[in-house]
This record gives sequence, structure tokens and C-alpha cells, in this order.
Amino acid sequence: MVSLYNTSFVSEQDDFSNKVKLHGDMLYKICLVYLKNTQDAEDAVQETFYKLLCNKKPFSDALHEMRWLITVAKNICKNMLTKRRRMADCFENLVVPFNDPFDNDILSRVNALKDKYKDVIILYYFEGYSVDEIANLLKIGVSAVKMRLKRARNLLKVEIGETE
Repeated sequence: MVSLYNTSFVSEQDDFSNKVKLHGDMLYKICLVYLKNTQDAEDAVQETFYKLLCNKKPFSDALHEMRWLITVAKNICKNMLTKRRRMADCFENLVVPFNDPFDNDILSRVNALKDKYKDVIILYYFEGYSVDEIANLLKIGVSAVKMRLKRARNLLKVEIGETE
């Protein structure tokens, strides 16, 4: 008997579903920090996975694929922010979906950091990656990750008003 389903298509679909399950939450959190809006973050994640679907170039390994996804998601967020800035001044009225005002304050201060500091803070504190893992993801040295974390913490302390 001949199968009506193309088995290679089914396995590709399962593989893609697994990638969405594996990386979806991480990409959503990254996009949410950049965009400060749940709907825009969801759109950015969806567009990121659409680009993965359309990507015809193979990845060398799972880490390469994860780096690619993070980079694509960040670029999509930056493009969305650029469009948003051009369209209206209503950006200030957007609300970050946290119940605790302190969390909103910290998140807005993290978002105000330069990208190189914001990235390590998000990956370390929000996603729970180790320093070694962050170094691999961002293609920088372990000492660079540690230094960026230290500088980001110091910048946040100054913003909050804490001194040692």
C-alpha cells in the first residue's frame, strides 16, 4: 500500500516544531526586552522562525543555528524599533507586562544599556546561560563576557543609585 503522506515532509515538520519548542521562549524574551510589547515580540519571533523556514543554507551545528536565530531576532527587533520611531511618538505609552513596578524599572534600565551590555545581561540573568555559554553564543571571549557583565552591573548600580 502506498502512503498518502510524504514521510520526509512529516519529519521536517516535526524537526521544525522541535526547534520552535526549543528556542521559542528564549527568542520571545529577547524580543520582549527589545520591543517592550508582547504583540510585537510575538510578531518578531514568528518572523524569525519564518526566516528559519526560508533559510536554505545548512547550519554547521545546533550552536550555529542558535546564534543565527538570536542574531536574526535582534535584527528584526531593531528594524521594528526603527520603523516605530519613524511612525509616531506614542512609543512612550507602551507598557511592559510585569506586575511589579520594580521589575518594570529594572527592565527599562537594562533596555537603555548599549547592545553589547544588554545582550550579556539578558542571556545571563533572564535566560540563565553560563559565562562560557554566552561567550560561545556571542563569539567573544569568556573574559569579555565577564567584563561586560561587570560594566553592565556597574552602570545599573549608578542608574539605580547604589554605591559600594
